Amino acid sequence: MKKLLVFAVLISAATLAGFWGARKVCLMMEWPGTISPTTRWVSTLGLSAEQAAGLKEKESAFRKEANSLCMQVCQGRLEVLEMMEKKGAAGEEVLRKVGDVGALQIDLEKKVADHILEVKKSLTHHQSEIYLAHIREQVLKSIRQCGISEAIGQ
Repeated sequence: MKKLLVFAVLISAATLAGFWGARKVCLMMEWPGTISPTTRWVSTLGLSAEQAAGLKEKESAFRKEANSLCMQVCQGRLEVLEMMEKKGAAGEEVLRKVGDVGALQIDLEKKVADHILEVKKSLTHHQSEIYLAHIREQVLKSIRQCGISEAIGQ
C-alpha cells in the first residue's frame, strides 16, 4: 500500500507539471535525440545544402510522430491520476494503465533511436561524430539539471 501511495504522489507531481506546461513539459521529457537543422548546425556539421534539406525533412516528420506519442504519454499519466482519484480505485487497473503508458514511452524511445540512426546514415563519419557528441552533451546536461550526475559519476 505504501508503494502505491508513493507511486501515486509521483504520478500526481508529473501530471501537475503537465498541467503547467502540458506539451512543453511532455516534450522536455523526451531524451534529446535530435537537432534542429538551424544555420548554426548546418555550418557546425558542415552539411551540404542537400544534407541540410534532408535533415530538415527528417526532423519535421520525426517531430510530428514524437510529439503525438509524447502527448499520448501525458494523457495516459492524467488518466492514471484520474483513476487514483476515484474512491476505491483498483490497484490492478491503475497498474495496467501504467503499463500502457510505459509501452508508449518505449515506443517513443525507439522512435528517437531510429531517428538518430536514420540521420546518422545521411552524414559522413566525421559529421556523425559531431552529431552524436552534441546528443551526448544534451543528455549529460539534462542529467546535471536533474541533479543525478553524482549517481553516474559525472
